[in-house]
Amino acid sequence: MRRWLIAVGVGVVVVGAIFAVAIANLGRFVTAHREWLATQVEDEIGRPVTFGDLGVSLRGGPGVRITDLHVPEDPSYGSGDLLSAREVRVTVRLWPALRGRFEIGRILLGGPILTVIRDLRGFNLDTLGRKPRQQHEHRERREPRPEFPLLVGLLDVRDGTVRYVDRRVEPARELTLERVDVAASDVTLDRPITVVATATLLGTERSQLRLTGSIGPLSSPLSTSPDLAPMPVDLQLAVPSLDGAALPAVTTALDQPLPAGVSLDGPLAIQASAQGTLDQLSVEGRIDATPAAVRWGRDVAKLGDLPCKVEVSGARNGGETVIRRAKLLLGSLEIDATGTMRPHEAVDVRIDSNHAALADLVAVFPAIREAEVGGNVEAHLTVQGVLATDPPPAVRGTVALDGVRARRPHDTLGVSDLTTTIAVGDGVARIPTTRFRLGDAPVDASGAFVLADRVLTVDHAAGELFGGSAEGSARIDLRHHERPAFTLDATARRVALQPLLAAFGARVAPHVEGLLDGSASLTGGGRPAIRRSIAGTVRAEVHDGMVHGVNLVDGVLGGVTGVEHIATLAPESLRAKHPELFGAADTRFEDLRATARIADGQARTDDLVMRSPSYTVTGGGTAGLDGSLDLTAKFVAGPALTADIVGSIKDARWAANDQHLLEVPFRLTGRLPEVRVRPDPAFVARVVGSALVDRANRALGGQKGGKDGKKDIVDEAVRGLQKLFGR
Repeated sequence: MRRWLIAVGVGVVVVGAIFAVAIANLGRFVTAHREWLATQVEDEIGRPVTFGDLGVSLRGGPGVRITDLHVPEDPSYGSGDLLSAREVRVTVRLWPALRGRFEIGRILLGGPILTVIRDLRGFNLDTLGRKPRQQHEHRERREPRPEFPLLVGLLDVRDGTVRYVDRRVEPARELTLERVDVAASDVTLDRPITVVATATLLGTERSQLRLTGSIGPLSSPLSTSPDLAPMPVDLQLAVPSLDGAALPAVTTALDQPLPAGVSLDGPLAIQASAQGTLDQLSVEGRIDATPAAVRWGRDVAKLGDLPCKVEVSGARNGGETVIRRAKLLLGSLEIDATGTMRPHEAVDVRIDSNHAALADLVAVFPAIREAEVGGNVEAHLTVQGVLATDPPPAVRGTVALDGVRARRPHDTLGVSDLTTTIAVGDGVARIPTTRFRLGDAPVDASGAFVLADRVLTVDHAAGELFGGSAEGSARIDLRHHERPAFTLDATARRVALQPLLAAFGARVAPHVEGLLDGSASLTGGGRPAIRRSIAGTVRAEVHDGMVHGVNLVDGVLGGVTGVEHIATLAPESLRAKHPELFGAADTRFEDLRATARIADGQARTDDLVMRSPSYTVTGGGTAGLDGSLDLTAKFVAGPALTADIVGSIKDARWAANDQHLLEVPFRLTGRLPEVRVRPDPAFVARVVGSALVDRANRALGGQKGGKDGKKDIVDEAVRGLQKLFGR
């Protein structure tokens, strides 16, 4: 036992002696080469280096401790420091130090701050290592450089900060990583370096980054200017929760900016990996944006409750990024893109989707999000061309719709039972003749559509519509989200008027019927009162029509004057003879023709003509889509009806026109079906006056008491007129 204790004591003494020798050697080296060390670093990086204390440290093993380290910025990029560190500790391996050979066992950077600046010239880091060669060689001749290999064993960074400033845009973008911790073991030039790094984005406490894997070895570790391009890497990045607002700055820092107009709000989960060499790197990435709100311009907005995931795989080849496969999961929709995608450059990809619910796709478009949408969609497309050019890349393939139904809130009509396959090619989407339902009515339609620069053009659309046929072209400008504009040129043949008006949301729809032949040239736009913005010209012919709740004939002929014996142009005998005119609650007509100018939610016409077998109405005025009317017109009875009226009441002859037909001017006002028909006051005065003069002449032409009789007739007329005009 005593021998063992003696042996241990001897060992302790020997180790202590060895340790003392190593420290002594290290101390002498530091003291003798302080200026030389600073000069060597300056020669290597091309910048002067300043530091505070430089001495021997025993913490963590024998080594050197440097405080208050500063590497200044290139003046052409600004003032301040490129790199500063509160403390640098460099430990050496014990046994080599005994022989004067210093192998670095560990490097620890405490509180380093690195500023990386990029502008149109490149990075500020690019200017490192540019010390004038002649000055460097002159110093080597005057000051012999001691030979010793610096083989690094372990590198640690604690509580570091990295600032990235991108001055290629105005204002400059800035991204800051805080609490940067890096542990790199086995740091040598001829073996892979194991790396574990963590960091936090400035201002985003929940954005924690973790990078693990290995880097290296260098292809030529002994080269004074080693080529980093073929250096192998195998790295994995995990970000359990990244603040979406910081993602644009991150992607810009990686020189892969998001598409213009994309914004995110909420947490994202990111996983990525990279394997290969720096010049030929295979990359894969996965982003789960389900909890986040994602917006792309004004047209696309995914809310936080819709599942959304993206998977990407590609390669970095010679400074060029090529995406070979991308997958998007949006609700039940899965879209796969395979081929070659060079961001902001050429694309040659095939896009395939599953048979997915259309509602999930519609949910990301705010303009139609509130619509009731059902059915399924499936797409198979190819995209070839150059991005960000005009014309855009060529898109070809098919989009299949199955059982689609759609209806906007508060609309009585909607599309349903729509199943078709849209063919896409040459910049045009073509829909073959397809049968579906618009409200309860079956519709057959086909068309060709072009969407370019947020302008949708309908080159030709035609189909069977509400029992008739229609065709036309349209242009919808979506460049202004709050005020989309459209132009429409269309013709219709034998189209049922009532469901057509209902499809446009016209309140007058329940009160009119008929078959429409017509043409329209209209413009409009804006939300939400798009109907009031419609302007243009409509030429219409309505056949076999009806106005519900209004008896125009009875309103015009019944109670014209209020004067005894000529109080009406429709006595009971006439009503009994023409029950189709006076007994119905509605007004029927054979045809109605008009040219209308549309503006401010109203149609104005001055050539309205309505015909029936018994009469004709001509006139003009305004009609609103809300059912309001203000028309001034003439009622002209046909020969047969004129003869029947004059035969029933002789004073009606005073209402005849030059063609000896009964003619009554009137005004129609109100809102269907509550409208008021009032004969023109001048017409009433003329008819009554003519009848009174005739009666007076007959009364004074041989009747006793002619003067009193004339007075009675005048009094009767005054009372009748007062009643007529509401006094």
